[in-house]
Amino acid sequence: MCLVVFRLGGVNMNNIKKISVHELHKKIGKVNIIEIRESCEVNGGKIPTSEIVLSIGIQMNADVFLNKNTLYYVACLSGYGNYRVVKMLQEKGYNVINIEGGTMEYKKYYDLEYIKNSNC
Repeated sequence: MCLVVFRLGGVNMNNIKKISVHELHKKIGKVNIIEIRESCEVNGGKIPTSEIVLSIGIQMNADVFLNKNTLYYVACLSGYGNYRVVKMLQEKGYNVINIEGGTMEYKKYYDLEYIKNSNC
């Protein structure tokens, strides 16, 4: 038996729970979705029903944004930037699942919700 371990910037990706955008789409409106963004990435589209959270905010103050008793599906724009954040949240006891491919993967198949009145 051969075990392949994928690493992204020191993050063991095999230990991260993940979901495809197709599986997620079936759950829209029934689950908690957060999108991790940098401040310059706030304008544009987002996965419907998701909440935008700045990367620095969630890394510094996860307890302000999240509840350890709630399941969250987590995306970033490309799907790679949030692996570190998801890993960190898992290690702190949060119940999080990474959305593979992020918002841009979701956009290939489904409509995004337009973000209005962003202060970015």
